[in-house]
Amino acid sequence: MPEGVSEPATWTSSDAWILASLSSGRRGMTLSELIASADAHNHAIPTRDELASALGGLVGTGLVEATRRGFRTTRKGMSVKRQWTGGMFQWTSLLPELEKLEKIGDDYPLTETEVREAYTAYIRRT
Repeated sequence: MPEGVSEPATWTSSDAWILASLSSGRRGMTLSELIASADAHNHAIPTRDELASALGGLVGTGLVEATRRGFRTTRKGMSVKRQWTGGMFQWTSLLPELEKLEKIGDDYPLTETEVREAYTAYIRRT
């Protein structure tokens, strides 16, 4: 790779996890709801960096859209999710589908404060 040229972005298991956790509903999901769904899918809370990287790539590639309320899966994203072959905890089966697409986009602009507040809202609901 020539100097000053960066490697193309690659999809990660965190990207597949976040895509699996996102709703395609008309209203989409708040960040707090996304964190709750991600916890249900993986028994883990995504970090700010995981969320920012995944959402940036998913939005940039057109698989997810940011809404006034939060985020939702697009038709293109739903076509990728239809390839999901496993149960709730088998979201990694989405990774090969993502790898067929070029990952476009920088990190989504999320602050630690936004993620912490969304996490706190999730915990209060449980």
